Amino acid sequence: MLPPSMRSRTPSNRPARRGVSLLAILISLALVAIAAMLAIPAYFGDPDVTLDALVQLLDRDVRALQNRTAFARAPGLLRFTSDGWQAVDGEGRPLCAMGDDAPIVRSFSRDGVFEGVVLERIELGGDDALRIDERGLATEGGKLFARFGDGWRQIEIEAGAGHLVVTQPASASR
Repeated sequence: MLPPSMRSRTPSNRPARRGVSLLAILISLALVAIAAMLAIPAYFGDPDVTLDALVQLLDRDVRALQNRTAFARAPGLLRFTSDGWQAVDGEGRPLCAMGDDAPIVRSFSRDGVFEGVVLERIELGGDDALRIDERGLATEGGKLFARFGDGWRQIEIEAGAGHLVVTQPASASR
């Protein structure tokens, strides 16, 4: 047998290449992108998924405001509109969560995941705001009624710790 340096190479006896071609990777990525493009809107189009995500986000924002007010020892409020909410201090300036530079602001019409969600009724006193005192406690409770498509949730905010109690009316269940 001849040493490798003396062997003649022809296309038929060229060593086989191993690995994945760039074209195969691009095709795979395109298929994943198309699947995501179809699946994500369908997933978030489900009222149960969207409203549950809304409640989780509201709970997170209430906790962030409570932490902020307790740390700063200054009261704050979470002002609600039919299109979302915003955390502000006593003078109306936006508040950020601890360690964050972005203010706590939610706008359903601008946040793609929550587009179409509406707070139909806000029962939180006369100014539609949840007040948090300098100890981080909700000074009063109230209710919100969120709707998305044919689903809705009643969100009760308890005075004191600010716990959220969520109910789904029997008429909205599947």
